[in-house]
Amino acid sequence: MRASLVALILGEMAFVAFVLWLAAGFVRDRTRQRAELQARLVERFGSAQEVVAFLATDAGRGLERALSGRRDVQTRQILVAVQLGIVLVATGTGLGLAESLRPNPDLATWALACAATGTGLLVAAVVSRRLSRAWAAKDSGEARG
Repeated sequence: MRASLVALILGEMAFVAFVLWLAAGFVRDRTRQRAELQARLVERFGSAQEVVAFLATDAGRGLERALSGRRDVQTRQILVAVQLGIVLVATGTGLGLAESLRPNPDLATWALACAATGTGLLVAAVVSRRLSRAWAAKDSGEARG
């Protein structure tokens, strides 16, 4: 093996380890924040029974929905799909332009694969957003009815 290949592989491994370390820190911080919030809720109400009674009210259900972050997660996932789709379409376009300057069937294959995957992600994001809106409208209609 050449030294440059070894360096490339080690660099990729270090990058993946760094990303995993960042993700673990984010999860740890979110868990700590939720635990602190739960402790403050119990302190404010005095007992777990009072918290349960509060959560059974309309205001409590609103607080629970706000804290669940489910809607935020859906929005974030759609946004990630859009961002990744744009990057892949741009990468496919760049590879296609490079292939037009220097014909290479492998480059054309990768350009098509990136562009098709990016387009698929963008379509999936649009469909997800529409379904998310439709389900939110359905949920709010059921809550009223």
